[in-house]
Amino acid sequence: MGLNVLKDYPYSKKYYLLHPWKFLKHTYCNIKDFIWRGTKGFAPSDTWNLDSWLLQVLPAALKYLAEHSHGWPSNEEFPKFEDWQEYLFKIAKDLEDCQDSDGDDKNEYYEDYMKQLDDWDNRWKKDEHGNSVYVPERTEIDEKYFNRLKELSIEQQKLLEDAFMRLSKHLYAMWD
Repeated sequence: MGLNVLKDYPYSKKYYLLHPWKFLKHTYCNIKDFIWRGTKGFAPSDTWNLDSWLLQVLPAALKYLAEHSHGWPSNEEFPKFEDWQEYLFKIAKDLEDCQDSDGDDKNEYYEDYMKQLDDWDNRWKKDEHGNSVYVPERTEIDEKYFNRLKELSIEQQKLLEDAFMRLSKHLYAMWD
């Protein structure tokens, strides 16, 4: 799912050189998506990951509105235009922070967990018939990594709900 039609090619250049029909098929799909976005505002491929699409499009639109608008809902909450801009930028930033679905850059156990995964060859054991069988072992690093991942996911969900709540509060003021 990409919004840039020229970057939405899932395979490497070498693969496309060896399979030119795949390149033509993906180019056709990208052009079709381009036309859909131009005429309807979205493409069918956008709906396959609607959550990701919204989190890509909405922050960019809010930033653009903050930078290029001329009006704002002048009230007690936003006495100055700069207050309104700050509000829009904050919502955009919160939505951008929700784009990181895996949270690995914020998980302090990520490096240790990945090092442990690199050692996966040692987790293969021989069964009674001499066959190699993968035997996963839950370690302390696994527990810490996945518990932290769960915490980050809950924080991200709360941030997303809060951002959409603030967005919905002034939705009818999102104009210029």
